Amino acid sequence: MCMNMRFMAYKLQSALSQRGEHYKINQLQSYSVRHDRMVTKYVVEKIVPGQPRGERVLETYSMAEVVKTLAKIYSG
Repeated sequence: MCMNMRFMAYKLQSALSQRGEHYKINQLQSYSVRHDRMVTKYVVEKIVPGQPRGERVLETYSMAEVVKTLAKIYSG
């Protein structure tokens, strides 16, 4: 399931890049004491030329949210 979500996110990211809109998807892992396991946080940023840091679009622990956000951006 997660691989399909990653693939969809990659495809949407590529489609947006072809339109000239560049987005970066970062993954950060940390240990969650509450869940007693490693968790992955996803951060989506829009690349803005001339700025050292991108414009943060989304910060979530769900890859499905990343795909939904990119799909919403792609559809306009």
